[in-house]
Amino acid sequence: MLATNTGASMQGALGTLGPAFGLFADFVTYQVVFSTPGDYYTYMRFTMFENGGNVNTYTSEDSFFLPPDFNKDPETDWNPPGNSGNNDGGYCEGCCGGAGFLFILDYQGNGTRTDHSSGANSNYWEGNFHWNQLYSSQFLNPVTQGAPGVPFHYVVTPAMVGVPQNFTIAYREQGVTIDLFLFSTHTNMMNDYTQINWISSLLTR
Repeated sequence: MLATNTGASMQGALGTLGPAFGLFADFVTYQVVFSTPGDYYTYMRFTMFENGGNVNTYTSEDSFFLPPDFNKDPETDWNPPGNSGNNDGGYCEGCCGGAGFLFILDYQGNGTRTDHSSGANSNYWEGNFHWNQLYSSQFLNPVTQGAPGVPFHYVVTPAMVGVPQNFTIAYREQGVTIDLFLFSTHTNMMNDYTQINWISSLLTR
């Protein structure tokens, strides 16, 4: 999937190869270590690959699940929990303008977003990586599934500093391809840093 000259940070990324759709069909766990306690917001560097379902848009490739906390399961540990037929509070997706990660938050835009969800944006995606902040899906039912359109953030206590923490995500749709997650106490890095600033300041360390 990735070109030999890929811009992925470590020359590889987390591919979602199938099925085209399947709630909690697979899981992957990262281990992260923090040096400072705090309330950390979640950012992602990623690309998109068309899965063939609807070539006019990338909104059939654009979702996965995040956990409610470190060392928690993204399917069973939300309240209420998800299952193979129902989303939960960890549902994260790319559409639409209010919270979707295909709508990239604009540098110094104070919350404005640019829509990159259309299939006409293949030159923007298909192996080209970009950053965005992650929010819960705006389509969540707040009564039966969880809060919609809120930023994912995780509290690191003093006791957690220096101790490896599991961060487990779960599958939903084929196509979104993750390079990096970044946890920051900055509530809106996309507003204050350009995409180029992110690459130069983070990937060259």
